[in-house]
Amino acid sequence: MNTSKKASHFLFWGTLVIPLNSPSPQWHTMTYSNLKPNVVYFSKQGLTIKVNSSASPLFYELPKVVKVKTLKVSGEFLGLPKSKPTATEGEDDDLPLRLGLVESSNEKPSWIQKFLSPQWIKELFELFPNQGIKKVRFITLSTNKEVGDFRIHPKSDFLEETVALKQKNPGPFDINYIFTTPIPAIALWIQCDGDNTQSNFTVRLKTLEIETEK
Repeated sequence: MNTSKKASHFLFWGTLVIPLNSPSPQWHTMTYSNLKPNVVYFSKQGLTIKVNSSASPLFYELPKVVKVKTLKVSGEFLGLPKSKPTATEGEDDDLPLRLGLVESSNEKPSWIQKFLSPQWIKELFELFPNQGIKKVRFITLSTNKEVGDFRIHPKSDFLEETVALKQKNPGPFDINYIFTTPIPAIALWIQCDGDNTQSNFTVRLKTLEIETEK
């Protein structure tokens, strides 16, 4: 999703407020080659993501590399993904919300890395052609794992996940996550998954803010 509308960042005393009510050129949607994508739209109510046995990444490009101290997000879940109690690690990978920081690097990827990387990583490299990417650090909302649970994603050591909130039922949610060390980030990655469990639900983000190191 690339639009021609004028960029709109709101920065107040080290807090970057991400606009959720209307599209802008900073928003980018991508798709996984073998998966049905989510439906994403903006309104006065906020950013809405409709999941229908689907999954797809949504990126917000930051105005520059910023050192992120805190991520704040509030919203509402209209439904949640189904759970598979007997699933093995990596099998049941559906989460109602992943919110990631794309961490920058001074080293650009080599042509071998670009060639061997999955398509979604290649597209990420293309989105930031003049900037190296170290990894993506996700904070997640889980329906069954405890707050603080950490893992490197079983399908890619490029991705790290830390549970920031456990919520078993639909309804409002609020996350205020403080990083122990500020993360130099060039983009936000938002993702909601329902492909593995054939789940249908809706996520609405009402506020999204980044507190940065001055």
